[in-house]
Amino acid sequence: MTNPGESENARWVKRNAWLLLGGQWVSQMGNVCFTVAVYWLVLADTHSRADLGLVGAATSISGLFSVVSGVLVDSWDRRRTMIATDLVRFGLLAGAAWLLRSPHSPLIFILSLVAAVNLLGSLFSPAQYALLPDIVPLESLETINGLDQSATALSQWVGYGIGGLAMAALGAAGLASIDAATFLVSALTLFGIRTLRNPAPATSVTSHLPDVGRAIVAGQRTLWTHPFLKRALPTALVVNLAMMALTVLDAAWARQQLHGHASLYGLLEGATVLGAIVGGLVATRLPARWPLTGQIMGALALAGLAMMGMAIYPAAWASLGALGLIGAAFGILNAVMTTTIQQAVPGEVLGRIGGSLMAVSAVSTPVGAILAGWAGSILPLPLVYGLAGALVVVMAFPFLTVPPQFAVIHAQDEPSA
Repeated sequence: MTNPGESENARWVKRNAWLLLGGQWVSQMGNVCFTVAVYWLVLADTHSRADLGLVGAATSISGLFSVVSGVLVDSWDRRRTMIATDLVRFGLLAGAAWLLRSPHSPLIFILSLVAAVNLLGSLFSPAQYALLPDIVPLESLETINGLDQSATALSQWVGYGIGGLAMAALGAAGLASIDAATFLVSALTLFGIRTLRNPAPATSVTSHLPDVGRAIVAGQRTLWTHPFLKRALPTALVVNLAMMALTVLDAAWARQQLHGHASLYGLLEGATVLGAIVGGLVATRLPARWPLTGQIMGALALAGLAMMGMAIYPAAWASLGALGLIGAAFGILNAVMTTTIQQAVPGEVLGRIGGSLMAVSAVSTPVGAILAGWAGSILPLPLVYGLAGALVVVMAFPFLTVPPQFAVIHAQDEPSA
């Protein structure tokens, strides 16, 4: 029931938050299920591990487009852009579901489908990043971002948990149909969202094409001159590179260092995801008086020290606890970093900033994976983990010199409707 004491804006804030989080949770779970289907389908059809690498490349390379898509997002109506990309992805996957009924699908078709869906995702994600400050009050951003971190981790946990079972029962065509349906759900929830303040762009998707080169330069100028952003971007790059050691070498850690079986590997992965869920929820309850820069430094220190602890004491129970702490630290870190950027950056360039950060992730993931594999092949695993953890701790120190105006969330009055 509606609380009669609530203002109309307060009710819309709750509605906006639940529609956005709910729609994206469903959509992300569908994405994970379809990812499982694609990798399994390619391996079953081609029996080539190298082809799995091509699928991964098609997924990550499209993320580089985020630098350009951020420009488009800053020029177009963000909510309409998200709806349009969801509807196009719905159409792509609905068509793919019909084609995937064939016993054997050409690899080029699978790669093109994966690239197209992820290319559209690189347009959707900066739009969501930039839209959030327009649909909830600024003082609520950390709570919403924390819930979003938890919801994302939960969708991955559930998606990977049921993806294999669904693949066995429904096949790739069935999972493509499910993923298509989740994009339709996401689009419908976005139709119900109301903007609480006037966003910077007011043009439609088709009515205005920006000067992309000039807009990219303007966005990069903001990125590298802003007192907070010029610390956040290098930190994101280095930390992503370092933490790829966990992603790439976790299986080797479970089997060769801890002498465990596949079940232990699954538990280690589960501990990280569970920690991320808890961390996102913790971020929603952190006291407003705690400096945001202190929260960022604390999360980086916790993650790095936990990884170093794994290296010093390589036991199964210690690894489970450390990975839980690492997941929690990054659940908090991602929520706090996102909140700080959304508050500190002018709305007219927020899409470009979000796109640049996503492009950094797209670059650092394959590079970090290669570096981690190389380091793991020539160094003892505990040494690799220890060095990576120390690097994460070091990246906390640049935030000691962040100007005070970027250190706390300043509560603001609710915007008028």
